[in-house]
Amino acid sequence: MIETIRTKIMLLIVKKKEEADKWKGMLCPKIKKKLDVNIKDSLRCVPSHAGEEKYQVECGPGSQHVVDLVENCCSYRN
Repeated sequence: MIETIRTKIMLLIVKKKEEADKWKGMLCPKIKKKLDVNIKDSLRCVPSHAGEEKYQVECGPGSQHVVDLVENCCSYRN
């Protein structure tokens, strides 16, 4: 039974490697798609310096967030 499991895992690894060899670029297609969506959404955000290492980011009307580069935190997603 263990031999059967080992064989199936080996075949799965080979199959995934063959799929990965078809990728163009450094990112897999799912991650590339998510990144493209985030880039598109970020185009409407406007950052402005708020003093020291803090920035205020406006993403549409009524949506403002503070980003602290020293603390590595954001008021949107603490």
